[in-house]
Amino acid sequence: MRAEYDFSKGIRGPYRASLRKLRARRRQEAVDDFPPLTAAQKRQLERQVRDSRDRTRYYIRTRFLPRNKFELYYNVSDDVWAMDLAGATFFKRRRAAQAIRGLLDGHATVIRIAKPPRARR
Repeated sequence: MRAEYDFSKGIRGPYRASLRKLRARRRQEAVDDFPPLTAAQKRQLERQVRDSRDRTRYYIRTRFLPRNKFELYYNVSDDVWAMDLAGATFFKRRRAAQAIRGLLDGHATVIRIAKPPRARR
């Protein structure tokens, strides 16, 4: 009696092919649930992907004297000037960095950096 109802070895025979077709149809139905993207949506998605891959960042720097190499970097979250570049706040947008710089006193400048350093842990 056990051999007749033993399903431990999986499905055999003609049912296996129909099961594959059923799974393929379900996958296609899942894809068809969403309408195709419009041209504007595709452009926006491509722009967001390019933007996420862009490693350019901006930070705010100040110097005490024009030829002095002693620099301080602004940290927005703590509202302090850090001595190390890793302690600076890196902005994705130049306009955002310039807006913050406009709120600060002194001779701060916005600097572009291609790849920001990693923060120490």
